[in-house]
Amino acid sequence: MAQATEGLPPQRTLAELKAEVQARADRNGYPLVGIKSEDAREALGKLTSLDRDQWAAAWSAIGDRYAAEAESLAASDPRRADAVFLKAWRVYSFARWPVPNSPGKQRAYERAIGMFSRHGALQDPPIEVWRIPFEGSEIITYRQLPKGKDSVPLVLAISGADSRKEDMAERFAPLLEHGIGFVALRFFTVYGPRQRPDLAIHKFARLITAGKPIPVFGDGSTARDYTYVTDTVQGVMACTGKTFGYEIINLGGHEVIKINDLIHLFESLTGRKAHIENYPPHPADLAANWADVGKARQMLSWKPVTGLNQGVGRLVDWYNRERTWARQILTP
Repeated sequence: MAQATEGLPPQRTLAELKAEVQARADRNGYPLVGIKSEDAREALGKLTSLDRDQWAAAWSAIGDRYAAEAESLAASDPRRADAVFLKAWRVYSFARWPVPNSPGKQRAYERAIGMFSRHGALQDPPIEVWRIPFEGSEIITYRQLPKGKDSVPLVLAISGADSRKEDMAERFAPLLEHGIGFVALRFFTVYGPRQRPDLAIHKFARLITAGKPIPVFGDGSTARDYTYVTDTVQGVMACTGKTFGYEIINLGGHEVIKINDLIHLFESLTGRKAHIENYPPHPADLAANWADVGKARQMLSWKPVTGLNQGVGRLVDWYNRERTWARQILTP
Protein backbone atom coordinates (compact mmCIF):
# COMPACT_ATOMS: atom_id res chain seq x y z
CA MET A 1 0.00 0.00 0.00
CA ALA A 2 1.53 3.29 -1.05
CA GLN A 3 0.36 5.37 1.90
CA ALA A 4 -1.79 5.31 5.01
CA THR A 5 -5.32 6.63 4.71
CA GLU A 6 -6.94 8.86 7.30
CA GLY A 7 -7.69 6.90 10.46
CA LEU A 8 -6.06 3.69 9.22
CA PRO A 9 -2.41 2.76 9.82
CA PRO A 10 -0.43 1.02 7.08
CA GLN A 11 -0.44 -2.77 6.98
CA ARG A 12 2.21 -4.34 9.19
CA THR A 13 5.25 -5.93 7.63
CA LEU A 14 5.94 -9.61 8.25
CA ALA A 15 8.67 -8.72 10.75
CA GLU A 16 6.34 -6.36 12.63
CA LEU A 17 3.58 -8.97 12.70
CA LYS A 18 5.92 -11.64 14.06
CA ALA A 19 7.21 -9.32 16.78
CA GLU A 20 3.71 -8.30 17.89
CA VAL A 21 2.35 -11.86 17.94
CA GLN A 22 5.34 -13.17 19.89
CA ALA A 23 5.10 -10.33 22.40
CA ARG A 24 1.42 -11.12 23.01
CA ALA A 25 2.15 -14.83 23.38
CA ASP A 26 4.94 -14.08 25.87
CA ARG A 27 2.56 -12.12 28.11
CA ASN A 28 -0.39 -14.48 27.52
CA GLY A 29 -2.27 -11.62 25.89
CA TYR A 30 -5.34 -11.59 23.63
CA PRO A 31 -5.84 -13.24 21.17
CA LEU A 32 -3.13 -15.75 22.15
CA VAL A 33 -4.44 -16.48 25.65
CA GLY A 34 -3.48 -20.06 26.51
CA ILE A 35 -1.03 -20.48 23.60
CA LYS A 36 2.52 -21.27 24.73
CA SER A 37 5.35 -18.90 23.84
CA GLU A 38 7.40 -21.71 22.34
CA ASP A 39 4.49 -22.78 20.12
CA ALA A 40 4.13 -19.22 18.84
CA ARG A 41 7.87 -19.06 18.18
CA GLU A 42 7.73 -22.32 16.22
CA ALA A 43 4.77 -21.23 14.07
CA LEU A 44 6.16 -17.76 13.40
CA GLY A 45 9.50 -19.26 12.40
CA LYS A 46 7.79 -21.03 9.49
CA LEU A 47 6.32 -17.85 8.00
CA THR A 48 8.01 -16.33 4.97
CA SER A 49 5.12 -14.12 3.81
CA LEU A 50 1.76 -12.66 4.82
CA ASP A 51 -0.06 -15.34 2.81
CA ARG A 52 -3.21 -16.40 4.66
CA ASP A 53 -2.91 -20.10 3.89
CA GLN A 54 0.74 -20.17 4.94
CA TRP A 55 -0.32 -18.58 8.23
CA ALA A 56 -3.00 -21.24 8.70
CA ALA A 57 -0.61 -24.09 7.84
CA ALA A 58 2.10 -22.92 10.25
CA TRP A 59 -0.25 -22.85 13.22
CA SER A 60 -2.28 -25.89 12.16
CA ALA A 61 0.85 -28.07 12.19
CA ILE A 62 1.11 -27.44 15.93
CA GLY A 63 -2.63 -28.01 16.35
CA ASP A 64 -2.26 -31.35 14.55
CA ARG A 65 0.36 -32.42 17.06
CA TYR A 66 -1.85 -31.57 20.02
CA ALA A 67 -4.86 -33.22 18.38
CA ALA A 68 -2.97 -36.50 17.91
CA GLU A 69 -1.77 -36.41 21.52
CA ALA A 70 -5.29 -35.76 22.83
CA GLU A 71 -6.79 -38.60 20.81
CA SER A 72 -4.13 -40.99 22.15
CA LEU A 73 -5.11 -40.05 25.73
CA ALA A 74 -8.90 -39.98 25.30
CA ALA A 75 -9.56 -43.57 26.40
CA SER A 76 -6.94 -43.94 29.14
CA ASP A 77 -6.85 -40.46 30.69
CA PRO A 78 -9.88 -38.31 29.77
CA ARG A 79 -8.89 -35.47 32.10
CA ARG A 80 -5.48 -35.01 30.46
CA ALA A 81 -7.04 -35.50 27.04
CA ASP A 82 -9.49 -32.68 27.76
CA ALA A 83 -6.66 -30.27 28.57
CA VAL A 84 -4.84 -31.19 25.35
CA PHE A 85 -8.02 -30.92 23.24
CA LEU A 86 -8.29 -27.35 24.56
CA LYS A 87 -4.69 -26.64 23.53
CA ALA A 88 -5.44 -27.94 20.05
CA TRP A 89 -8.60 -25.82 19.85
CA ARG A 90 -6.73 -22.65 20.86
CA VAL A 91 -4.00 -23.16 18.26
CA TYR A 92 -6.39 -24.08 15.43
CA SER A 93 -8.59 -21.14 16.35
CA PHE A 94 -5.65 -18.77 16.10
CA ALA A 95 -4.76 -20.36 12.78
CA ARG A 96 -8.05 -18.95 11.39
CA TRP A 97 -7.69 -15.58 13.18
CA PRO A 98 -9.13 -13.02 12.83
CA VAL A 99 -11.55 -14.49 10.27
CA PRO A 100 -11.52 -17.71 8.17
CA ASN A 101 -11.09 -15.84 4.87
CA SER A 102 -9.05 -18.38 2.90
CA PRO A 103 -9.33 -22.15 2.28
CA GLY A 104 -6.55 -22.90 4.76
CA LYS A 105 -8.05 -20.69 7.45
CA GLN A 106 -11.47 -22.25 6.87
CA ARG A 107 -10.00 -25.75 7.33
CA ALA A 108 -8.28 -24.58 10.51
CA TYR A 109 -11.56 -23.25 11.88
CA GLU A 110 -13.32 -26.52 11.08
CA ARG A 111 -10.57 -28.37 12.97
CA ALA A 112 -10.96 -25.91 15.86
CA ILE A 113 -14.68 -26.66 16.06
CA GLY A 114 -13.91 -30.38 16.06
CA MET A 115 -11.45 -30.02 18.94
CA PHE A 116 -13.88 -27.87 20.91
CA SER A 117 -16.58 -30.49 20.40
CA ARG A 118 -14.26 -33.18 21.78
CA HIS A 119 -13.57 -30.93 24.78
CA GLY A 120 -17.29 -30.25 25.25
CA ALA A 121 -18.15 -33.96 25.28
CA LEU A 122 -15.77 -34.48 28.21
CA GLN A 123 -17.44 -31.87 30.45
CA ASP A 124 -19.84 -32.72 33.28
CA PRO A 125 -22.50 -32.05 32.21
CA PRO A 126 -21.41 -32.12 28.56
CA ILE A 127 -21.74 -29.00 26.41
CA GLU A 128 -24.81 -29.54 24.25
CA VAL A 129 -24.76 -28.60 20.57
CA TRP A 130 -28.08 -27.12 19.48
CA ARG A 131 -28.99 -27.03 15.79
CA ILE A 132 -31.93 -24.75 15.07
CA PRO A 133 -33.42 -24.98 11.52
CA PHE A 134 -33.78 -21.55 9.92
CA GLU A 135 -34.64 -20.54 6.33
CA GLY A 136 -33.19 -23.65 4.70
CA SER A 137 -30.07 -23.59 6.85
CA GLU A 138 -29.42 -23.89 10.57
CA ILE A 139 -28.14 -21.90 13.52
CA ILE A 140 -25.57 -23.81 15.57
CA THR A 141 -25.04 -22.84 19.18
CA TYR A 142 -23.99 -24.34 22.51
CA ARG A 143 -25.87 -24.81 25.74
CA GLN A 144 -24.56 -25.77 29.15
CA LEU A 145 -26.18 -25.38 32.56
CA PRO A 146 -24.62 -25.90 35.97
CA LYS A 147 -24.94 -29.52 37.06
CA GLY A 148 -28.42 -30.33 38.34
CA LYS A 149 -29.82 -26.86 37.49
CA ASP A 150 -32.46 -25.84 34.96
CA SER A 151 -33.09 -22.24 36.07
CA VAL A 152 -30.09 -20.09 36.96
CA PRO A 153 -28.95 -16.42 37.17
CA LEU A 154 -27.86 -14.94 33.87
CA VAL A 155 -24.83 -13.01 32.65
CA LEU A 156 -24.93 -11.26 29.26
CA ALA A 157 -21.61 -11.62 27.41
CA ILE A 158 -21.07 -9.19 24.52
CA SER A 159 -18.45 -10.03 21.94
CA GLY A 160 -16.97 -8.64 18.75
CA ALA A 161 -17.16 -10.53 15.49
CA ASP A 162 -13.56 -11.76 15.69
CA SER A 163 -14.57 -13.87 18.72
CA ARG A 164 -16.38 -17.09 17.89
CA LYS A 165 -18.98 -18.74 20.08
CA GLU A 166 -16.37 -21.29 21.19
CA ASP A 167 -14.24 -18.45 22.63
CA MET A 168 -17.19 -17.09 24.57
CA ALA A 169 -18.16 -20.53 25.84
CA GLU A 170 -14.68 -21.19 27.19
CA ARG A 171 -14.27 -17.70 28.65
CA PHE A 172 -17.44 -17.88 30.72
CA ALA A 173 -17.41 -21.59 31.61
CA PRO A 174 -16.05 -20.91 35.15
CA LEU A 175 -19.35 -19.21 36.02
CA LEU A 176 -21.10 -22.56 35.83
CA GLU A 177 -19.31 -23.71 38.99
CA HIS A 178 -21.08 -20.92 40.84
CA GLY A 179 -24.54 -21.74 39.50
CA ILE A 180 -24.57 -18.93 36.92
CA GLY A 181 -25.50 -19.29 33.26
CA PHE A 182 -24.80 -16.84 30.46
CA VAL A 183 -25.96 -15.57 27.11
CA ALA A 184 -23.35 -14.27 24.66
CA LEU A 185 -24.61 -11.45 22.43
CA ARG A 186 -22.71 -10.73 19.21
CA PHE A 187 -23.15 -7.23 17.81
CA PHE A 188 -22.82 -6.55 14.08
CA THR A 189 -21.53 -3.11 13.03
CA VAL A 190 -23.50 -0.93 15.42
CA TYR A 191 -23.85 2.70 14.29
CA GLY A 192 -25.68 5.87 15.21
CA PRO A 193 -25.11 9.28 16.83
CA ARG A 194 -21.91 9.43 18.94
CA GLN A 195 -20.47 6.42 17.13
CA ARG A 196 -16.71 5.88 17.31
CA PRO A 197 -15.19 8.27 14.75
CA ASP A 198 -12.84 5.67 13.21
CA LEU A 199 -15.69 3.41 12.08
CA ALA A 200 -17.05 3.56 8.54
CA ILE A 201 -20.39 5.35 8.87
CA HIS A 202 -19.12 8.11 11.18
CA LYS A 203 -15.96 8.43 9.06
CA PHE A 204 -17.98 8.74 5.85
CA ALA A 205 -20.12 11.50 7.40
CA ARG A 206 -17.02 13.39 8.51
CA LEU A 207 -15.06 13.05 5.27
CA ILE A 208 -17.85 13.81 2.81
CA THR A 209 -18.99 16.81 4.87
CA ALA A 210 -15.43 18.17 4.92
CA GLY A 211 -14.93 17.53 1.19
CA LYS A 212 -12.10 15.09 1.90
CA PRO A 213 -11.54 11.83 -0.02
CA ILE A 214 -13.11 8.61 1.22
CA PRO A 215 -10.75 5.60 1.10
CA VAL A 216 -12.26 2.53 -0.59
CA PHE A 217 -10.37 -0.74 -0.50
CA GLY A 218 -11.00 -2.91 -3.54
CA ASP A 219 -13.84 -2.14 -5.93
CA GLY A 220 -16.38 -1.16 -3.26
CA SER A 221 -18.40 -4.35 -3.63
CA THR A 222 -17.80 -5.60 -0.07
CA ALA A 223 -21.12 -5.81 1.75
CA ARG A 224 -22.13 -5.49 5.40
CA ASP A 225 -25.23 -5.16 7.50
CA TYR A 226 -25.36 -2.23 9.91
CA THR A 227 -27.36 -2.21 13.14
CA TYR A 228 -28.77 1.03 14.50
CA VAL A 229 -27.82 1.63 18.11
CA THR A 230 -31.37 1.74 19.51
CA ASP A 231 -32.18 -1.59 17.85
CA THR A 232 -29.11 -3.10 19.55
CA VAL A 233 -30.12 -1.69 22.92
CA GLN A 234 -33.61 -3.13 22.50
CA GLY A 235 -32.03 -6.53 21.83
CA VAL A 236 -30.02 -6.32 25.04
CA MET A 237 -33.09 -5.24 27.02
CA ALA A 238 -35.08 -8.14 25.56
CA CYS A 239 -32.70 -10.51 27.38
CA THR A 240 -33.54 -9.10 30.79
CA GLY A 241 -36.28 -10.79 32.75
CA LYS A 242 -35.83 -14.06 30.84
CA THR A 243 -34.40 -17.35 32.06
CA PHE A 244 -31.47 -18.75 30.10
CA GLY A 245 -28.80 -21.32 30.68
CA TYR A 246 -26.15 -21.08 28.02
CA GLU A 247 -26.95 -19.22 24.81
CA ILE A 248 -25.22 -17.25 22.05
CA ILE A 249 -27.42 -14.80 20.11
CA ASN A 250 -26.66 -12.49 17.17
CA LEU A 251 -28.01 -8.93 17.12
CA GLY A 252 -27.66 -7.55 13.60
CA GLY A 253 -29.35 -5.41 11.00
CA HIS A 254 -31.84 -6.42 8.33
CA GLU A 255 -30.37 -4.58 5.32
CA VAL A 256 -27.13 -5.63 3.63
CA ILE A 257 -25.46 -2.87 1.60
CA LYS A 258 -22.32 -2.60 -0.50
CA ILE A 259 -19.78 0.08 0.35
CA ASN A 260 -20.36 1.86 -2.97
CA ASP A 261 -24.11 1.98 -2.31
CA LEU A 262 -23.51 3.21 1.23
CA ILE A 263 -21.44 6.09 -0.14
CA HIS A 264 -24.23 6.92 -2.63
CA LEU A 265 -26.65 7.02 0.32
CA PHE A 266 -24.42 9.56 2.05
CA GLU A 267 -24.31 11.64 -1.14
CA SER A 268 -28.10 11.66 -1.24
CA LEU A 269 -28.47 12.57 2.45
CA THR A 270 -25.78 15.28 2.49
CA GLY A 271 -26.28 16.72 -0.96
CA ARG A 272 -22.52 16.46 -1.55
CA LYS A 273 -20.48 14.50 -4.07
CA ALA A 274 -18.06 12.01 -2.53
CA HIS A 275 -14.42 12.02 -3.62
CA ILE A 276 -13.17 8.42 -3.73
CA GLU A 277 -9.59 7.21 -3.33
CA ASN A 278 -9.20 3.57 -4.34
CA TYR A 279 -6.70 1.22 -2.72
CA PRO A 280 -5.96 -2.50 -3.07
CA PRO A 281 -8.33 -4.81 -1.16
CA HIS A 282 -7.50 -5.03 2.53
CA PRO A 283 -6.22 -8.56 3.35
CA ALA A 284 -8.50 -8.90 6.39
CA ASP A 285 -11.72 -7.92 4.59
CA LEU A 286 -14.51 -10.41 3.95
CA ALA A 287 -16.45 -10.05 0.71
CA ALA A 288 -19.70 -9.99 2.68
CA ASN A 289 -20.69 -10.26 6.33
CA TRP A 290 -24.11 -10.12 7.96
CA ALA A 291 -25.91 -11.55 10.95
CA ASP A 292 -28.37 -14.41 11.06
CA VAL A 293 -30.84 -13.07 13.64
CA GLY A 294 -33.28 -15.97 13.54
CA LYS A 295 -32.40 -17.04 17.06
CA ALA A 296 -33.00 -13.52 18.38
CA ARG A 297 -36.44 -13.55 16.76
CA GLN A 298 -37.21 -16.95 18.22
CA MET A 299 -35.92 -16.48 21.77
CA LEU A 300 -36.22 -12.72 22.32
CA SER A 301 -39.09 -11.76 19.98
CA TRP A 302 -36.60 -9.19 18.67
CA LYS A 303 -35.96 -7.81 15.23
CA PRO A 304 -34.22 -4.67 13.92
CA VAL A 305 -36.68 -1.97 12.85
CA THR A 306 -34.53 1.03 11.86
CA GLY A 307 -33.78 1.15 8.13
CA LEU A 308 -30.49 2.44 6.79
CA ASN A 309 -32.02 5.57 5.25
CA GLN A 310 -33.53 6.51 8.59
CA GLY A 311 -30.54 5.51 10.74
CA VAL A 312 -27.86 7.09 8.57
CA GLY A 313 -30.03 10.18 8.24
CA ARG A 314 -30.14 10.50 12.03
CA LEU A 315 -26.36 10.19 12.25
CA VAL A 316 -25.87 12.83 9.53
CA ASP A 317 -28.26 15.19 11.33
CA TRP A 318 -26.39 14.65 14.60
CA TYR A 319 -23.02 15.20 12.96
CA ASN A 320 -24.14 18.42 11.32
CA ARG A 321 -25.32 19.72 14.70
CA GLU A 322 -22.20 18.63 16.59
CA ARG A 323 -19.41 18.73 14.00
CA THR A 324 -17.69 21.77 15.52
CA TRP A 325 -16.33 19.49 18.24
CA ALA A 326 -16.94 16.04 16.69
CA ARG A 327 -14.50 16.64 13.82
CA GLN A 328 -11.72 17.38 16.34
CA ILE A 329 -11.82 13.88 17.86
CA LEU A 330 -8.55 12.11 17.13
CA THR A 331 -8.86 8.72 15.43
CA PRO A 332 -6.45 5.78 15.82
